Amino acid sequence: MRDEKLLALKAFYLGRGITESPTKQQALDKVTCAIRKLEARNGPKDPLRRIFYLLLLAEIFRESGETKVYREAAKKEADDLLSEAFRYYMLVVEGTQTRKRVWGIGGEVYIRDQGIRNQRGRSIFDDWFNAVIRDEATAAVGLDERFLSKQDENFLYHMSLREIMRKHGLWDDCA
Repeated sequence: MRDEKLLALKAFYLGRGITESPTKQQALDKVTCAIRKLEARNGPKDPLRRIFYLLLLAEIFRESGETKVYREAAKKEADDLLSEAFRYYMLVVEGTQTRKRVWGIGGEVYIRDQGIRNQRGRSIFDDWFNAVIRDEATAAVGLDERFLSKQDENFLYHMSLREIMRKHGLWDDCA
């Protein structure tokens, strides 16, 4: 279960980064190729890896109608595998989506929506009244950043698409 939470978080963090990247199209091509390659493979970890790449595409296309196709595919794969990864991803989506609010200034009313957010700065206090900063995504799946291992931190915050695909044996196949 913890691995599935990390997988959902990584799909969010990496997807947000790719969305804002000048190499977005190349990343999309690589991810699409990875999904095709994984469909042909039969390894024990391949179904969960397919879910990851589908969630990654869902996040990249989150602000467009295309996200629905990838979410549905990821949900089907997760249901077939009895995986909670899709449910955790949807918790991240819910936790990082802002809501439209009505604001009034001098009788004028307007709607403000910041879109997707993941602000690292929401202070909470632990049992000893120490300020702890958590981001919206980790809070959504119930993980506390203070207790992530160095390996988990590296995976979530530093590992690139290239490194992940190389570890999965897909990077060179998707040149």
